[in-house]
Amino acid sequence: LLSKSPANRPHSGIEAAQLLHAIWGQVQDMESLLKEAFLDYGGVSWTRDGGRYQIQLEFPDGRGQKVFMETSDHNTAERLLLIYSFCCEAQPEYYENALRLNAEMAHGGLAIRVFEGQDMFCVVDTFPRSSVDALDVRRSVLEVGYRADSVEKLLTGKDVH
Repeated sequence: LLSKSPANRPHSGIEAAQLLHAIWGQVQDMESLLKEAFLDYGGVSWTRDGGRYQIQLEFPDGRGQKVFMETSDHNTAERLLLIYSFCCEAQPEYYENALRLNAEMAHGGLAIRVFEGQDMFCVVDTFPRSSVDALDVRRSVLEVGYRADSVEKLLTGKDVH
């Protein structure tokens, strides 16, 4: 912010505010967000793998779903918190149904991501890392997990992810 070279400073007050907000937003780490989000909440557990968290959801009907949470690789001012869950292999015969389901989602959307070398349907939600809070995390993890499990069940009838 205080660089002598104008090229190294934010170009506007909005950019400066975003940068400061991003720096402050890094204070609460993801482990703390998860602890606060799911304190005394049954059916949710998580493990850390480097910079990514794998959250296991157990649903009342006996089905389960893995949800992943990690920080994007964007620069500090634009960094995102990514919350996503894989549904099933992305096959062309599922594309139309997947797009129709996408229009019904309250949080996030259905996308295709590569997982273990395969194109997979996944439900993805993102938040600015600088402003996400525990309530955002709880709502998103539960919605993403529920939606991903519903898509998996609808398209394949299986409970793999």
